[in-house]
Order: sequence, then structure tokens, then C-alpha cells
Amino acid sequence: MLPIGIYQYSGSEKKDMYPGIELRLLRYVVAVAEELSFSRAAGRLHVSQPSLSKQIRELEESLDTEIFLRTKRHVSLTDVGELFVEEARQALRHSEQAANVVRSFRSGTHLHVGYSPYLNPDLIMSVRSASAASHPRIPLTLKSYFTRMQLSKLRDGKIDVALVLLPVIGSDLVIEPLLSEPLLVALPDGHHLARKRAVALSDLEDMPAISFPQKLHPEIYQQLWDSCVRAGLKPKVAHEVTTFPEALPFVARGEGYTFMRKCFTPFFCPGIVLRPIKGNPLTVETGVAYMRNRKSAQVHAFLSALKQLKTLSHPQIPSMPPNSVGLAGERATM
Repeated sequence: MLPIGIYQYSGSEKKDMYPGIELRLLRYVVAVAEELSFSRAAGRLHVSQPSLSKQIRELEESLDTEIFLRTKRHVSLTDVGELFVEEARQALRHSEQAANVVRSFRSGTHLHVGYSPYLNPDLIMSVRSASAASHPRIPLTLKSYFTRMQLSKLRDGKIDVALVLLPVIGSDLVIEPLLSEPLLVALPDGHHLARKRAVALSDLEDMPAISFPQKLHPEIYQQLWDSCVRAGLKPKVAHEVTTFPEALPFVARGEGYTFMRKCFTPFFCPGIVLRPIKGNPLTVETGVAYMRNRKSAQVHAFLSALKQLKTLSHPQIPSMPPNSVGLAGERATM
């Protein structure tokens, strides 16, 4: 007969697997280890001292080892007892975490999601719709921040999840890629390169560039710069802007080119054409980031919704607007 607090696995589980131990017994062992006294531990646990001693002794017998060394005046842990207590503490922490996950999920607490203003707008709306459809009890609060601010808010617990442009750096983060989009080049429609169906990066060598500042997202800036240099282009930045749409009036006035994604074509103004870059050497990667040690029920539900979102691999990006027609009357080839 198994001692109290021990249960035998059944069903399809392996018969030679060691019997499990109830969490109650683990709490008893941890209490005695922390008090180094059966009588003080019994008072703390609100059980009788003889019952506590008996149940821990039965546990030791079932394990065929001593967890505690006992004398009339002293209680101490054995070497194996110290290992057992550490594992018991972890098991208790995990059990409490499992209970908290269920409680927080049932409570329907808001999920605070940060997103970069550089994100594909269609992706943001698709994520919102998918989350609402999958988990209507967990409403989203969306907050727009640039990536560095997002990561700061994430680490401070001000937001739960961040939709970011990659790469981002942080060993305390879990980062999962979501979407990859090629960068195209926006050109003044009167420029001779606008007559081409596709443009090589080296073709842009003599043109000024309109770019976001390096300090806004150093990792992306450096990644794009290095890719340009490898392709024979060292960008000459004439103007700095904080978002892609802000760059478009400069391009329309013939003051340079800018790189952008097709998803921002609804913001186009007259006088611009968008052309693919030969070989698609430049891409923008979007990912989801959350704290490695803070994956709540709401975060888990949000990530599940993302995995079910079929549009992530082929997002519904708006088609090219009429005002992107070039001098020759042809629509930009995508």
C-alpha cells in the first residue's frame, strides 16, 4: 500500500514510472526545511506535529532515502534532502504559476500590445481581428511606439507584447518572426530611373536619399546600410523623417528617393512611382516580442491567435493606386 500523499500512475503511463508526490507533501517538506523544526513547521502549516512527522517519514521510506537528519534538539537536511527541497520549491512555483494562468485567463484582463508605426497597417488590423475572434474575453489595447520605446515599455511591464521591426536585441526577450516584406524604391516620376521596370541599388548612387534617422532604430538602419554598400550604393541622406509617408512629398518634389514597402501606397501623392529593386536585396522583417519570464495567459492566447492568422504569410496588401503611373503610362511592376 502506498503511503499517504503518494499516488501511482495508471492508464497508458509507464508502469515503472516512479509514483507521484502530492503538492501538499512538498509544502510540508519545504516548511520543515525552512524552519528546521517539525514543531514550528507544524504550527505554520496548521497541522499536528505527530501527523507532520509521520507523513514525512512515510515519504522518506517511499523514496528509500532520508531527507532530514533528526536528533532530539536539531533537524538538518541531508545532501540529497537539499536537492529534493530545491526541486520541491520549483514544483510549487510551477503549480502556482499554472493556477495564476487559469485565474488571469478567466478574468479576461486587457492585453496591452505595442506596435511600431512602421508596421504594415493591414497586419495590425488583421492581428486585432484574429485576436478578437479567437479570444473575445481578452480585449486588446493597442499602443503605438517606436521600437526602442516599445522594448522599454515591455521590460517595465507597461505593455505585454510588442509588434516590432526586426532585428531587436535582448536575451530577456522571446522574439518570433511574423512577416517579411521586400523594400521597393519610390522615385520622382520625372526621373529617368522611373522609366525602368526595376532598379538596381547601384543605379541610385548619384541620387540623394530620404531616410529615417539612425538613432530611431540603429539595428535596422545598419542592416539596410550594409546591404546597400554590398550592392554598390552608399546612400547620401539629404533629409531625415520619422515615418515612411513623411518621405513621399520630398520624393514627389524631386528631392531624392526613399525605400518603402508596397503596403504604404495608399499614402502616395501625385508625382511618385514605385519600382522593385533588382534581386530584392532589401527586406523589412516584422516580429512579435515578449518577456521570457512573463508569458501570461493573455500573451499565450494572443500568440495562439497569431499562429492561426493565415494572412501572416500572404497579407492582403492594398493594390497600387492610379497615381503611381510612370511617364510611359505603365503601372509600376511589382
